[in-house]
Amino acid sequence: MKDKNYVIRFMAISNYVTRIVALLCLGAFLVLLFVEGGHQEVLHFKIYDVFLLLSIPIMYSLGAFLRFKNEFINGTIIFISYVVYNILITISTGNISTPFANSYLLIPAIMFMLLYIIRRYDDIRKVEMEKLYDEYEQLNQNYKIIEVMHDITAEMLKDNDLDTILQSILDKAVSIIPQAQTGSILIKEKDRMVFKAAVGYDLNILKRVNLKFEDMYQFKLGNIYEPQVIRDIRTFNKSNLDEQQNKELDEGDALIAKSVLTCAIVFKDEIYGFINLDNVEDEQAFQEKDKIFIKHLAQQLEVVVRNQALVDDIYKLSRYDALTGAYTRTYHTSLLKEIYETSSKEHTVFSICNLDINELKSVNDHYGHDVGDAYIIYFSNMIKKNLSLDDMFSRMGGDEFIIVYKECDKKCAEQRIKELRSRFQKQPFPLNSKSIHLTFGCGISTFMEDSVDLEKLLVIADQRMYVNKKEMNNHR
Repeated sequence: MKDKNYVIRFMAISNYVTRIVALLCLGAFLVLLFVEGGHQEVLHFKIYDVFLLLSIPIMYSLGAFLRFKNEFINGTIIFISYVVYNILITISTGNISTPFANSYLLIPAIMFMLLYIIRRYDDIRKVEMEKLYDEYEQLNQNYKIIEVMHDITAEMLKDNDLDTILQSILDKAVSIIPQAQTGSILIKEKDRMVFKAAVGYDLNILKRVNLKFEDMYQFKLGNIYEPQVIRDIRTFNKSNLDEQQNKELDEGDALIAKSVLTCAIVFKDEIYGFINLDNVEDEQAFQEKDKIFIKHLAQQLEVVVRNQALVDDIYKLSRYDALTGAYTRTYHTSLLKEIYETSSKEHTVFSICNLDINELKSVNDHYGHDVGDAYIIYFSNMIKKNLSLDDMFSRMGGDEFIIVYKECDKKCAEQRIKELRSRFQKQPFPLNSKSIHLTFGCGISTFMEDSVDLEKLLVIADQRMYVNKKEMNNHR
């Protein structure tokens, strides 16, 4: 800003100085002209005298003292007036060999030309500076976006809920993108578009809006993979959505935006969703350059979605058994410890039931491991169908499983296991044209009734399970 003011002052002063120099040159010319008695010895009037008068001083004065679009025009007019004057003098005297006289009259022309060059240089410099500033702003904006996504990635490892992650991203996007006041993120679920995050709108109302993928303005505009700027979303939606959809959007204040900056979120080469940033005051709030910001934001969102999918896989691998969907041994240990600590504080009971599938080795040997895996999956699915939300089912390895019944004493646990055995008896494992009755050994231990020590409860349940399996074998 200081540099800009300095140039303006310099150009203004230089223009005044140049005009003063022009006035002095013109004054000197007129004084010398009259002192020397004009351009001819015998006083007479001819037609070219009119042109002499028009060239200097009239044309010269126009070039020196009028303000034109730029100094180049002033300098050119002065130069032309000087050349025309000297040509007319040459014609009037008939002396072709006489060089151009009074060359000091060109000094203001040279000064105007120099000022023009300085101004053009300054204009070019300003354009380059503005370009550099825009590039800096873009880099700075991209840095902020990357920084936000870095924070989001760290948060994602603490909280794996996608809706929470998307809301956090949108909150920060609205705060860092220039002109953004409100916004929303929609995710594609089959053929529907569902609002998953919102800033400045009631998300609960927006979630009730029934939008299909084909209803999206990005789809209507074509080229859905590229960022778009939409003016006056209310008018746009009235032309493209039905009355009920407009009503639902209006109830959520989703039609108040004057300008919308939107971009697709792509995952695995398909549309995953859209991020929209809105300005509710100015239809011209978002310009072409803003598309770069939201495109970069959408690309970073794609990275977050991909990372979230990887985190999901890691969570599933660490928490759920890949074959049966039951809890893994490691996660089971963590959850059981929580149940034990809660029961110890609240003096409530829980029962541990160790299960071991019978004849799994025989099934593997006779029918192969694929059938053996199907046998285990069938067992697990039957167990899971008969669990309540509070129950815990885990695979400890191979054919060994554990059910933990919360707030269930030994009598309660024994009854639940009895019901399970009955269901397996009525629904044997189907195998081609025949079926196999699936049985299992079970040992139960109950907190406070058998022990208040968790390790002892696990040992007791394991011992009783082996006793039960031995009894079952003896009765065959």
